[in-house]
Amino acid sequence: MGNLQYHLEKDEGDVLRDKMKILMFSPNYYPYIGGAEVFAKEIAERLVKDGNEVDIITGALDEKQKKAETINGVNIYRVRIYKGKYNVRYLTSISYIFSSLLKALKLHRKRRYNIIHAHTEVGGIAGAIFKKLIRRPLLVTVQGGAPSDMVLKNKIVRNVVRWCFTNSNTVHAISRYLVERSKRLGAKKIILIPDGVDDTKFHPIKNKEGMKEKYGFPKDKKIILTICPGHFRGGNPSSYETGYPNLIKAFAELAKELQDLHLIFIGEGHKRGEFKDIASKLKIEDKITFLGFIPHEEIPNYIGM
Repeated sequence: MGNLQYHLEKDEGDVLRDKMKILMFSPNYYPYIGGAEVFAKEIAERLVKDGNEVDIITGALDEKQKKAETINGVNIYRVRIYKGKYNVRYLTSISYIFSSLLKALKLHRKRRYNIIHAHTEVGGIAGAIFKKLIRRPLLVTVQGGAPSDMVLKNKIVRNVVRWCFTNSNTVHAISRYLVERSKRLGAKKIILIPDGVDDTKFHPIKNKEGMKEKYGFPKDKKIILTICPGHFRGGNPSSYETGYPNLIKAFAELAKELQDLHLIFIGEGHKRGEFKDIASKLKIEDKITFLGFIPHEEIPNYIGM
């Protein structure tokens, strides 16, 4: 974040201060997290540790979630969004944009934010509109590839995202591919900073057999693990229509030759039943485990197996 802050300060002069009040737009947030949401959480908590004040506006994916709470120093505000079927996913994004903007305006009257940091294109659209309203610098972080590319084929969506990028002070991309795509979409200033890995959490585990026993898997099995918390939930058509079924079919062929394999799916999604049906038809349901949602802090243990 130090690098991101530096690039904004060069453009905005003394608008930014050593200690800032930051508003983040993130359509999803803890505990519903994928790569983009992990990044948002890590950045927000590190900024708080540095003495900044961070508020995040996210979508309420579960009615049981609190509308407002503070987690690790980060103030989280959840707004109501439309939660429909995947084929009307645009309504979910549109409802988040409008609901988050209304909440942001209310918060700004009290908080007087110094900077806006938006995550994903959807968050970026909300952030760009908010920037126009309060005249504060906007940083947009973009992640992912194929899912966004498919959505951007829609001319209206592409033009809206182009407007968002054009009106952003800085676009932060995590890969060279996203740098080039952001250029094509009109971003004036782009910085490339890849996602990092917390090696205090993700590291080799010596006692793999003990970890398998702890989570109820045979010690003599070799684990193939796929983690898809966001896409499996419905974010990437190519993954659940072809990618994951192909994975199951490929695993079935591999399992014919190698009897010591076991496939684990981590992630919650509306296609789970269909995936299970594929496994059943291939007669490998005893070799695949669908674990559903697993808290992010437990993921390193599964990877370590």
